[in-house]
Amino acid sequence: MRIVRHAILWFGLLVMAALIALSAYGALIGAERAKDLFNSIPLVVFWCVLTVLLLGGFVAFPRLVKSPASLLMHLAPLFILAGAMWGSDKAHEVRHAVGQALMPAATKLLGPSKADQLVNGWLEAGKVPRGYIALHEGEEDNRILDHETQQPVAELPFKVRLKSFTIDYYPPRDDRWSLMVGLPVFDADGNLVDERQQTLQWEPDREIPIPGTLIRLRVLQYLPHAGLLFEKGTKPCVEITTADGQTVTLPAEVGKEVELKNPALRIRVEKLFVNLRVQGAGAERQITDSPGEGSNPAVAVTLTQPDGTSRTRYLMALMPMHGQTGEGVTMSYVLPQPTGAKPDAESKVPAMEVQLTAGGRSHRVWLLPQEGERHASISLAPLVPAKAEAIQRGLPALYLAAPRQDVKAYKSDVEILEDYRRMAHKVVEVNHPLHYGGYHFYQHSYGNQGGMYSVFSVVSDSGLWPVWIGFGMLCAAAVWRMWVTPGWKYLMGAAEQKENAKC
Repeated sequence: MRIVRHAILWFGLLVMAALIALSAYGALIGAERAKDLFNSIPLVVFWCVLTVLLLGGFVAFPRLVKSPASLLMHLAPLFILAGAMWGSDKAHEVRHAVGQALMPAATKLLGPSKADQLVNGWLEAGKVPRGYIALHEGEEDNRILDHETQQPVAELPFKVRLKSFTIDYYPPRDDRWSLMVGLPVFDADGNLVDERQQTLQWEPDREIPIPGTLIRLRVLQYLPHAGLLFEKGTKPCVEITTADGQTVTLPAEVGKEVELKNPALRIRVEKLFVNLRVQGAGAERQITDSPGEGSNPAVAVTLTQPDGTSRTRYLMALMPMHGQTGEGVTMSYVLPQPTGAKPDAESKVPAMEVQLTAGGRSHRVWLLPQEGERHASISLAPLVPAKAEAIQRGLPALYLAAPRQDVKAYKSDVEILEDYRRMAHKVVEVNHPLHYGGYHFYQHSYGNQGGMYSVFSVVSDSGLWPVWIGFGMLCAAAVWRMWVTPGWKYLMGAAEQKENAKC
C-alpha cells in the first residue's frame, strides 16, 4: 500500500505540473486554439487520468476524510473537473446524440411533456455549447447561429429582443473633421481587393496634391457648424416607374395619390416616417416611428387594384432596394439633395467646399454630411482614370470624416420574451452578461449596416454550478487551514494552560 501511495503522490504531482504548463501554453495561443486544445482527445484522456488520481487519493489516504480542510481541498478539483467536463463541447455533442436516441422511447413511456423535461431539462440534450445572436434595434429572435457557418444550430424556447443600442465615446482629441482620400488597392492580377485611406493635411485656400492621383485640391470654405441649403421648391417625393418605362412623381405628402393606367393602379401616400423601425416578423410585425433615436426616413404607400384589393409598402430613402418592386411598378422614396451650406450655430456637423483641378478641368463641390452622420464623400472618378469595379465601389473618393473618437463603452438594452411577456430585462455590457434560460448572453460586437445592430455571444451555463461549488470549496479549505485550525489549536492550548494553572 505504501508503494501505491507514493505512486499516486508522485504521479499526481507530475500531472499537476503538466496542467500548469498546459495552462501557460493555452494563455499564449489564444482563446479559440486553447479551446480546441483542451477539448482534444489526448486532453480528454488527461482529464480522466486526473479524475482517477483524485478519487484514488481518498482510497490511498483515508485520513483525508478526517480532515475538513484536506477533504474540501481534494473534493474541490473533482467538482471543478466534473462541471468543466459536463459543460464541454464534447459533452454537449454526446448529450445531444443520447437525447435524440432516448426521446422516442421516453415519449412513449412518460408522455411528451415529461419526456421533454427529462431529456432537454435534466439531460440538457437540447442545448448547444456556444453560438451567437445578431439583432437590429427593435428586432427579436430565438435562433442561435454557428460562429463559423453563420447558420442556425438551435432555437431557444424564448425570444431575445434588442430594445436599443448605445455607444459612449471618449471626447475627441480634435474638433475639426478630417479630409481623407480613399484609393483602390489591386492585387497582382488587377483585381480590386481593398481601399487605402490617407489623411490630407489641408489649410484654407492652399492648393495641395491628392496622393495617388493627378488631382490638386483647394479648400474654399470650411464651416464648423453648417446648415444645409436646398434648391427652392424641392420636396420629398415618391418616384414611380411604370411597366412601359414612364416615370411618375408623387409628392410625399399624406393623402396625395396618383392613378396609373399601365398597370391599372392607384397609389396613395399613407404615412411619413422620420425613423422607421420594424419589430418582429410575420403576424407579429410592428412598424413604428421613433424620432430622436436615429434616422431612417421612409414613406408608407398603399397600392390599390381595380378590384379593390390593396397592399401597403414601405419605402426607405436610405435603403432604396427595400420594398421598391411590386404590382408591376418600381418605386423609390427620394429626398431633396443639398446644393450647399450656410453657417448654423445649432448644427453639429460641418461642411466643406473644395475646388478640384485635373487635366485642365476644374470642379467646385461640397462635402455635406447629414445631421447625425459621421462622414460625407464624393467620387473622384470623373477626374481620374479608374477601373469599372473601382468606380462601382465609389473609388477613388474624397471624404470629410468626423474626428476619431475611441469607444468608451457600448450597451445593449435587452429583453427576454416568453409568450409576449417580458421575463427578464438587463442592459448588457462587456463583462456584464444577461443570464437566462441556461445561457449567458455576452456583448460581443456591433455594427450599423442597415441600422444599428448588436451581436451577442451565447454561451451555455452547463456545468457552471459544480465549478462554482468547487471554487467555493477551495476558498473554504484555505480559510479552514489558515484560520480555523490555528485558531482552534490556540484556544485549546489556552484552555489546557488554564486547566494546568488550576492544578
